[in-house]
Amino acid sequence: MNPTVIEDSVSIPAGVTENVITLNNSLRKFLNAAHDGKCRFAAVQSAAGLRLDLTIGSKLFIASSEPRVGTDLSEPYDVFNDNMSARRGDQFTLRANNTTAGALTLRFRLVNEALKEDGSSLSEQEWAQVPPDDRTMQRGPVSIADGSVDFQLLDGLIWERPPVPSYLQLFMTASAAGMTKTLDVEETNIIPPSAIAPNNRVPRDPDDAVIEGVEVADRDLILVAVTNRSGGALNAFWKTKLTELARQV
Repeated sequence: MNPTVIEDSVSIPAGVTENVITLNNSLRKFLNAAHDGKCRFAAVQSAAGLRLDLTIGSKLFIASSEPRVGTDLSEPYDVFNDNMSARRGDQFTLRANNTTAGALTLRFRLVNEALKEDGSSLSEQEWAQVPPDDRTMQRGPVSIADGSVDFQLLDGLIWERPPVPSYLQLFMTASAAGMTKTLDVEETNIIPPSAIAPNNRVPRDPDDAVIEGVEVADRDLILVAVTNRSGGALNAFWKTKLTELARQV
């Protein structure tokens, strides 16, 4: 069974676009999943200012995330999430918030690969055996002023507290040397103050992984904090991946 690929380069006006896919009439027929499948999503933007949310059916998989600035869409480096599931008929909803005053160009690719070779639907028992999904967020560049201490990167974001028990994986880079990071889950310190790699890019999976396999209970507080004593403002880039401990059916 061939995968379904939704790919486009589209101008996003200032403000909120509720579903980017519908901006191209030719893509409307692909708005709903053609088969039960595993999905991946990649994107780049022409300039900083876009924040994306991707929902498949009723499940949010990518939240308030910022693409890399560029014109060349490159997998796997520009993939936000490659472990999302869709059931036949689920609607793909790609929401974009353009925080600037002018139009920005978004180039994206959404792939749905069938779970069965013949494209038939899974039974409920088969669906329950599909590996658990990932939820991802990514941001950057985030400007961190000189002298900042324990600046909380996830403060107020939707998955600062995961909705279900999950394994956390964290990716980070910085624009230059001089910043440190810490990671706490509730009252437990997981990463003591340590340097952030000065790779100056949106984190690449797996190249910029900091830690993985951190077990986080539902509603536990995740604190990713950075401190800047470099003598000048620096940029932080980060990505979190939350993998469900068990499939949510």
